[in-house]
Amino acid sequence: EAVRVLVAREQTTLKVRALPAKVYHLRFALPTAGGDPLDAVLDQAEADTGPDGIATVQLTAPSAPTTFDVRASSGGRSATLAVAVKDTGFATLQVQPLYAGFRTITTWVASAYTEKSCAELSGIPPADGPLQTLPAAAVAAPQLSNVPAGTRLAVTLRSGHFVGGCASVEKVAPGPVDQPVVVQVTVLDRPIDLGSSPLSVSFSADAADTTWTTLLERSASATLQALPGTSTDDVDALLDAMREASGDSRQLFETTRKAENWDNLVRLQWGASAATKLRDICAGWLAAGRQKFAASDHLFTGALAPIVQPDDPLDQRHADFTLLSAGGLDGAQSGFVDRAQVSWSASADDTLVLATDLYFVESRFAEALGEAAALIAQEGTEATSAGALLGEVLDCPALGDALAGAGADTDLGYADCDAGCVTDLCQKAAASIWQRGGDAGGLTPARLSITATGAARVGDAAEVVGVSGTWLGELSADGTSETTSGVVTGVVPATP
Repeated sequence: EAVRVLVAREQTTLKVRALPAKVYHLRFALPTAGGDPLDAVLDQAEADTGPDGIATVQLTAPSAPTTFDVRASSGGRSATLAVAVKDTGFATLQVQPLYAGFRTITTWVASAYTEKSCAELSGIPPADGPLQTLPAAAVAAPQLSNVPAGTRLAVTLRSGHFVGGCASVEKVAPGPVDQPVVVQVTVLDRPIDLGSSPLSVSFSADAADTTWTTLLERSASATLQALPGTSTDDVDALLDAMREASGDSRQLFETTRKAENWDNLVRLQWGASAATKLRDICAGWLAAGRQKFAASDHLFTGALAPIVQPDDPLDQRHADFTLLSAGGLDGAQSGFVDRAQVSWSASADDTLVLATDLYFVESRFAEALGEAAALIAQEGTEATSAGALLGEVLDCPALGDALAGAGADTDLGYADCDAGCVTDLCQKAAASIWQRGGDAGGLTPARLSITATGAARVGDAAEVVGVSGTWLGELSADGTSETTSGVVTGVVPATP
C-alpha cells in the first residue's frame, strides 16, 4: 500500500516481509525526515523475522493529524511506509492552477505536506510532498484525496519540472470526495537553466542580403591578383614557381629555362590564352564557389556547449561555440577560426540572447569554396586539393615531356631532372600558386560580430530544447563595415 490511513490513537499491526526468506534482525524507527510522528509509538524497536522472513510491529497513531513514515531496516537496506493520521476526518482538495505564463502545459501534478507552510519549501517547483496525485490533463484541476482535515497544509502544483508553485492552507473542513475544497495555486516559470542547454545552431542569411556575395567577389579579385605574385604573367608565374620548387638547383633551372626558351614552349602548349590561363581556371572555380555558397541553406552551423563554473554553478553567462560548417564547408577547413566564446542570457519571458565574434581570412574562405566546387565538378579526378587539381588541369605531365625534350638531351630537362622530375616541379608550382592566392588576405582577419535573439522552448527541467529567432551581424574587413542578417534556429544536439 502507498499510504496507511489511521484515525488518532488507532492501533494497527504492520507486517514486514524480507526476501529471500530467512531469519533477519530488523530495526524499526519513526524518522522525522518523512514528517512529524508527534506522539506515535511503536511497541518494539527491534525484532527478528521468522524463517519465512516475516516480522510484525504494532503502531499506535498519534493524537493529532499528521503524516510520517515508519522505517524498517536490516544491514544497509531499508523500506518505509507512509502513514496519514486523521482527527475529525479527511478532505479532498481540487488544486486549481493560476498560470499567466506561455509555456506549453500538458499535465499538472499536485501534492501536499502536512504541518508545513510554503515558506518552509524552496525551489520552482518545490519537491513533491508525501500526499500526491497522478498527473492530470492540462485542462483539468488535479484532486488530492485523503488529505487530513483540520491541519496546516502546504499544497504544491507543477507541470513537469519547468513550472510550479505552492499555496499554504491553514485548515480544511472534512468532506466527501464529491465536494472537494478548491485550493488555488499561483504557478511560476522556473528560470531557464542555460548550464544544461547544449544546442546545435544554424544561421541562414536573408534572401536579399548581398553582403556575402560582395565580400566573396572582392576576395576573388584580390586572390586572382595575388596568383602571379611578382611574375609578368601566368606562364612566367608557373616557371618562376617551378624554379623555386627546384631547391638548390634554382640557378641551373633558370639557365636551362633561358637557353632552351621554356617560356615559349609553355606558351605554345597553353595556346592563345596562355598569359592568363592560371587565373582563368581559378576564376571559374571561385565563381562556382560563390554560386554554391549562395545556394546553401545555412550560412553557418555550429555547436554551443555551456561553460559551467565549478566554483559558481549559477554563473551561466558563457558557452563555447564550435563552428561546424561555413557555407557547407567543414568549419576547420573554411578559412574561419572554428572556435569562439559566446555570451548568452535568458530573460523571464524565455527570450534567449547570444553574442559572439567570428574571425576569418577572406581569401582563404573564397578559395575553400572554390576548391570544394572544383573538386565536385571535375569528374574522375583523383586530386584531393585545388592545388593538385590545378596541376591536372594544366596537364603537368605534358608540360614535363615538352620541357624535358627541348634540349640536346631529350630525356633530361636539366642536370639529372627528367620528364617525371619536371612534371613534379610543375605540380608543386601549381599548388604553391594556389596557396599564394589564399594568402592574399594577409595576416589581418575579417571579423563577424553576431547578436542573435530568439524565443526559447524549454524541456522538463527548464533547459533549452529549441530556439528560433533572428540574428544581426557586423562584418568588418579592410577598414570597412557592413551589416548582414538572417534567421537563427537551434535544437538539442543529436545523440551520436
